[in-house]
Amino acid sequence: MKTTSIILGLIIVISSATMAQDADSVVVTYNNQHTTIPLPAFGKQTTIKMADSIQMIEISVSRRGINDISKQALYPANTGTSQKTKNKAKWFSEVEVGYTLSTLVYESYSYQQGGNFQGYKLGLSVREKERSINSKTALVTGFKIGYEQSFRNVNVQVTGDSPAYRSSFYKMLFPVSGKSQITAFGLPANVTFGANFVFGYYFITHKNNFNIESIYDNGLFFLEPFLGIEFNKVGFRIASSRNLAPDMSMYNPVKAVNSISFTYRIF
Repeated sequence: MKTTSIILGLIIVISSATMAQDADSVVVTYNNQHTTIPLPAFGKQTTIKMADSIQMIEISVSRRGINDISKQALYPANTGTSQKTKNKAKWFSEVEVGYTLSTLVYESYSYQQGGNFQGYKLGLSVREKERSINSKTALVTGFKIGYEQSFRNVNVQVTGDSPAYRSSFYKMLFPVSGKSQITAFGLPANVTFGANFVFGYYFITHKNNFNIESIYDNGLFFLEPFLGIEFNKVGFRIASSRNLAPDMSMYNPVKAVNSISFTYRIF
């Protein structure tokens, strides 16, 4: 049998003890027992405390004039709305690792057979800023750094002079995306969709006169649309970038880089 001891605070400063019998009051129900708290005079406060063996409950009733209450306390909903629309900036909040498949500009069969590169990509979000549109949707911008390295078999016969067999791409990314909260597979999730504006520098390893050497190729610009979904801290993302200036490459004119990757949100 549960033993409950209710201590009714004789901390009740009832200045209304001398008031009329029908004075206004507040009725509080706790553990199926009703307690009546008379309303105090203006500017005063009445407090009761109820306790048992594991907890204490404290209830206060005060009376103030409407002009004594600030607008912020009077309309708390306005405060909640302003907090929802507050912009949030995060530093070094996400890492990315994935698989890439690159294709060259050339269209001939021999180039396509030898021109496809397979490799990996790494990325780190340096700064990310969310601008809330509503309670479930936000616009996200930021700055990321990344690295891609791609390979193909050095013995593959490729038409053309000095074919590249390995490429390294150091890049900076400027993402612009939408972020929306959804429910997927019965779990809360975030969907992101947008594009990265990518600028970076290529270094390639190529075969020249039966020698293999690594040299600087050139800087490149890419536009990379992407779509991703994120559960808690882990996400999955697909992307397909397009080279905006393929003629700038001297040895490895990349046409497109398709990728699938996993992301992990640090915080």
